[in-house]
Amino acid sequence: MLAMHSDPKFVADAVILGLFAVKRTKSKRIFWAVFGDIVLQNLKSNLDRQLAHLVLCHHCYTRFKPSDAAATCVQCGTRNRGVKMFECVDCGQQVIADVRANRKIRCDDCYKAYRLKYKCQKNRTYLSDK
Repeated sequence: MLAMHSDPKFVADAVILGLFAVKRTKSKRIFWAVFGDIVLQNLKSNLDRQLAHLVLCHHCYTRFKPSDAAATCVQCGTRNRGVKMFECVDCGQQVIADVRANRKIRCDDCYKAYRLKYKCQKNRTYLSDK
């Protein structure tokens, strides 16, 4: 299969379409053995991206996008007390986060940039000490 197309992600997507949508077969063990790691990686990245701005309702366990800190669940109407609203220290954007994230002071994008800069600085000091 990889001889037909050089990109393994494209081949995995084509096989998924064939096995799960067009011809719904029950025997998929070879598929999972060959393309399981690619599918798992795609699922993790897609779910992280989609669920980053959603909050879990503690009453009905559905996910929804809160509009403010006192957001109510779309499904059951329960007022969600599990979110807080704060301002990012780097960009000033209003951010909604889980109440349990006590030390969170940055939005996700600024946090990634901060961690990259922090790791580079740590590596520089580590290498200069040697």
